[in-house]
Amino acid sequence: MKKPSFPLRLLAAFILGAAWPLAFAPFAWWPLAIALLFGLFWLATTEERPQRLAALGAGFGFAAFAAGTSWIAITLHNFANMDWALAGTAVALLAAFCAVYTALALWLAGRFFVGNGRLLALPVLWILVEWARARLFTGFPWL
Repeated sequence: MKKPSFPLRLLAAFILGAAWPLAFAPFAWWPLAIALLFGLFWLATTEERPQRLAALGAGFGFAAFAAGTSWIAITLHNFANMDWALAGTAVALLAAFCAVYTALALWLAGRFFVGNGRLLALPVLWILVEWARARLFTGFPWL
């Protein structure tokens, strides 16, 4: 079976990330989180370059946080009287910053692990970067 091109895999990571908020409240389709992580981790096994793995993680993370925190733009517009463009930019910047953590997890997996070792390392790395995101720099444990 031929491996899909990198732009297609990046699009797949973005789509998986955009579906990520559905696993949490108010939708609470929690089994979806397992399926989406399985998909992302499978994508991680199709790439050998750590930089491209980081791009896959960043695509997933940006889409997840942009979709999951989009309500913040509404709040900034309605209650802080912020222009829509500025509110959207603020949410995009927050999503981009939070995506650094998912990019880091996949980059570390690609840099230090190969083959089946990568599949074993990815869940551990995922938990570590989620812990770091909740505790370091942002204190943003959502999603």
